[in-house]
Amino acid sequence: MEVKGQLITSSSYSSADALGWEPGARLRLQELLDRQRGLREALGLRVAELRRLCLQEAIGGSHAASCPGMVGSYPAPSHQR
Repeated sequence: MEVKGQLITSSSYSSADALGWEPGARLRLQELLDRQRGLREALGLRVAELRRLCLQEAIGGSHAASCPGMVGSYPAPSHQR
């Protein structure tokens, strides 16, 4: 892309530069983007853990010992044959 005789590449162009933000705002934007990236990674790990637990419960039919029910709750009724 060319703007006023200058070639803009993806490495030299950022949205903060285009908007004419001051350096403090650029730093804050970078911090927020880093935090967002970290939160997305953490969410991905939690989703994978939840997926694993759901599959484990579906295959095994019961919760793991490390995953108790709510305090005061009773186990689900089961039918005996």
